[in-house]
Amino acid sequence: MIDNPFDNPRTLAELNRPIARWLEEGETPPDPAKRIEDLAAWLNQAADAYYVWDTPIVDDDLYDRLHRLYKQLVTTYPEHRPVNDPLARVGGAPREGFQKVTHRQRLYSMDDLFSEEEVDAWLDRVERALGSASVPFFVEPKLDGLACNLVYRHGVLELAATRGDGTTGEVVTENIRTIGNIPLQLPEPVTVDIRGEVIMFRSALEKVNRERLEAGLEPFKNTRNAAAGSLRVLDPKITARRGLRFFPYGVADGDLP
Repeated sequence: MIDNPFDNPRTLAELNRPIARWLEEGETPPDPAKRIEDLAAWLNQAADAYYVWDTPIVDDDLYDRLHRLYKQLVTTYPEHRPVNDPLARVGGAPREGFQKVTHRQRLYSMDDLFSEEEVDAWLDRVERALGSASVPFFVEPKLDGLACNLVYRHGVLELAATRGDGTTGEVVTENIRTIGNIPLQLPEPVTVDIRGEVIMFRSALEKVNRERLEAGLEPFKNTRNAAAGSLRVLDPKITARRGLRFFPYGVADGDLP
């Protein structure tokens, strides 16, 4: 099990040490480019702590103050907006339609099996294909959502697309950037395709459906439909409000060490 990096008081103290100075200097830091870079890194770590580790590192009011300060600075100095811009989390303007993209490697879907006979037949095909009667398996629960492919180039999230027909998918990069547990920049400058499932927890579905009923809209029937419908909307701001999560399950292509 991976230890929570935000459980260490020393780590938190070091991470939050500059906050008082940032707030004191406000919109007139001595080095705006460095301040924007530092604030972006802090805001992304705070999002990681909150969404991935369920460990808020500051209270909501302080986070909002720092987020507003960052927004003011990048508005004043747009030339210094970083590639890991935290403002991408809230979504940009609605688009007119989804572009198509061809995946570098095919995204396969899963076959359903409904009987022991079908399982036995599938095992026979696997053993024949691998030329072995002793094949190890790794079994995990199936998360029912929407399969997506994330493309990182030199560590920066460049493209995100749905599986589509396995060969061609829809570009949903702006929507994916609003999902809190997806890093906008990786710790290492690698180029890699990461496959995973965009899902919605039942608690999020209940909240979304309450809001839809209050607005006179039909509720989503299940979490899968809700996740797919929330990702495949033209307005990223809607996606940002839906509480989606991404669970990676594979690496398709890349230069990982």
